Parts: sequence; C-alpha cells; structure tokens
Amino acid sequence: MKKVYLLMALVGIFVASFAGAVLSPIVTTDVTSSAWTAVSLGANQSGVRFIAKPRTAGSWKISAASTGTPYYSVATDTVVEFNLNVPKGGTLFYVQSGAATNVIELFVMR
Repeated sequence: MKKVYLLMALVGIFVASFAGAVLSPIVTTDVTSSAWTAVSLGANQSGVRFIAKPRTAGSWKISAASTGTPYYSVATDTVVEFNLNVPKGGTLFYVQSGAATNVIELFVMR
C-alpha cells in the first residue's frame, strides 16, 4: 500500500509541476531479461519530459544503445524522470528487465 501512495504522490507532484502542459497517452512496453527492447513513442506522439517505471516491482536497466552498452541500473521501486525532446515516433531508450518479464510504463509530457 505504501508503494501505491508513493507513486500517487510522485505522479501528483510531477503533474502539478507542469501546470498548463499537455499530457500524452501513457506508453507501455513489454520487456524481458534476455533482450534489450526499444521504448518508443507512437507515430503521432512527441514529448519533452518523461517518467519511466516498471509496472511490477523489480530492478531494470536503461541504455541509450540497442546493444545495452553502457547501461544504467535502476533499483527496485525507483522511477526515472528525465527531459528529452523526442520527435513523433522516436525511440527514447532501450530497457532490459531484472525479472524474467515486466512492463515499462512511460508517463509522457508534451
């Protein structure tokens, strides 16, 4: 239950910090521990600020390269927030799950 409240607080703070900004649909991407998977925006979707987290608890890795080298390890119960101007349909980063499978959820601001 604490995790739910923490996430709600983080999202609330994030949304409040962008008064007047436009929210884009949330992007979900299925990931595994055996391959690096691209996290991309939809064909008609662009963004400049993002929050990424796994749907279920577990660590994950994030990389700018499709080979995963180098990568950044993200601890369990951690969200990642970053600013990046991504054009419509663009790839943001590549991820790999610390568990066998997971879903990465991406909150997108335009």
